[in-house]
Amino acid sequence: MFFVSKYLVKKHIESYRKALINAPLSLVDIYRRSIDGLTPKVWMLALITLVNRSGSMIFPFLNVYLKDGLDFSMHSIAIVAFCYGVGSMIGAFLGGILVDKYGSYKVASFSLIGSFVVFLVFLVSTDFYFLCVWSIVAITVADLFRPAVMVNIGEHSDDKTLTRGISLIRMAMNLGVAVGPLAAGILITYFGYHWIFIVDALTCLGAGLIYVKYFHQGAITPIKSEKKPSIITAILDLPFLFFMIFNLINLIAFFQIIESIPLYITDELGYSPLVVSLFLFANGFMIFLLELPLIHYIEQRYRAIDCVIVGIVLIALGYLCLFLFDNFIIAISLYSIFVAVGEIINFPFITTIAHKRSDESNRGSYMGTTALLFSIALLISPFCLNFIEAFSYHWAWLLMFGVSLLGALGIWILKRELDKKANASS
Repeated sequence: MFFVSKYLVKKHIESYRKALINAPLSLVDIYRRSIDGLTPKVWMLALITLVNRSGSMIFPFLNVYLKDGLDFSMHSIAIVAFCYGVGSMIGAFLGGILVDKYGSYKVASFSLIGSFVVFLVFLVSTDFYFLCVWSIVAITVADLFRPAVMVNIGEHSDDKTLTRGISLIRMAMNLGVAVGPLAAGILITYFGYHWIFIVDALTCLGAGLIYVKYFHQGAITPIKSEKKPSIITAILDLPFLFFMIFNLINLIAFFQIIESIPLYITDELGYSPLVVSLFLFANGFMIFLLELPLIHYIEQRYRAIDCVIVGIVLIALGYLCLFLFDNFIIAISLYSIFVAVGEIINFPFITTIAHKRSDESNRGSYMGTTALLFSIALLISPFCLNFIEAFSYHWAWLLMFGVSLLGALGIWILKRELDKKANASS
């Protein structure tokens, strides 16, 4: 009996030892498979996006800068943020049209190098009216890049690697978004707000120079078509249009992560901007670690439209946690987890659905409309600050929970209509 027990113990120990040895290899294998087949140019686009987004530290701290640095009222902050959204909307609208007309290379190059100039101009004045006007100009130039890079991914991917290519770009974006705000918090704490504009400008220039050097040779010329390239092409696709509208409803809630949450942490709870930067770093780094392997697993098993719906529900649950839990650490931790996973599951498949409903002659239109979706959300989401001023942060979180669920319900109703072209694994 003793020998039998000893044998069983040794067998279990050996099994656990093998499991421990193989676990890291399995994790590495998951990542290896998730990036298998991605072309060198997609990887280079990811590097360029990482460099560019690492410097994108202005927007997460714009409201905090206007409140603490310039002593603007909540109403004035909402107006400047609205102007930022107007610029983003114009950039997305023009970007889709210009990409179809001139090609992704020219539009992306102009956007990246032009951003170097426009962000430095923010140092000239702190006047309210100047900031309103220049926010529109600067973000128009910067956001031309979004539809251009999405078209770039499609040019260097096939159907099997498209969603993972989008996810790789988003992974680079989120790593940049994680590093950028952390660096911004340190810069603001030790050197002052003006340094975030300088560093943002320099990273745009660096990304632009890398892009021009690597993509200048072999830039793809847009396909000539009898149809005039226009953003209207995508808007006239009614199922797609309503799909965008319901995603917009959710994004208004989602973007409180950069509109209301930083102010909630600093203004309502009294923490420093460094705490905001740590929160944004944790959120972005979580997405960086999880997105590619999670997308690799999901895209082979579930339809894109189902992923979009589940992602929205998870984002809604994040706001419910903020509403239900009084303890800041518990509430913000659960919020960060739900919103990060929801974003991972939701965002890449929005772009995949847009890509699969388009062809080579109108892809810029669909990508521009998708970028426009995010821009309009940025345009509307600052007005939650007015709701907060009238009621409270607490009730704003419940409102955002309801808003996201409404978006999920709308897409669920559209599901049957979109299913045919929404399957990411087809």
